[in-house]
Amino acid sequence: MNIEQNQELFDKKQEEFIVELAGIIKNAFEEHELPEDVVYDATDKLVFNIGALLDGSATAGELDDPTYAYLAFRKSDDADELVVSPIGSYVHEVAMNIVEDVFE
Repeated sequence: MNIEQNQELFDKKQEEFIVELAGIIKNAFEEHELPEDVVYDATDKLVFNIGALLDGSATAGELDDPTYAYLAFRKSDDADELVVSPIGSYVHEVAMNIVEDVFE
């Protein structure tokens, strides 16, 4: 497997991923005809918390053996090429701005 560190491509793919994640969550709540402020708050909180897990800012597992995620994307349809960020992902840091955009 080839791994490429490419911040520009990673940023593009990360943003596309967050927009899609926020849209999926928003649509799931809207199907239940919840008030818009409830849908917004729940979507924002879920995208942030899922982002923190993906970024490794939050952990899963046991305290003495935590599990950290590392976000990478397939560079193309070729599953043997991944693109990563040399500084890591930051989904939780941009989640609120993207959720705002999804609700516009």
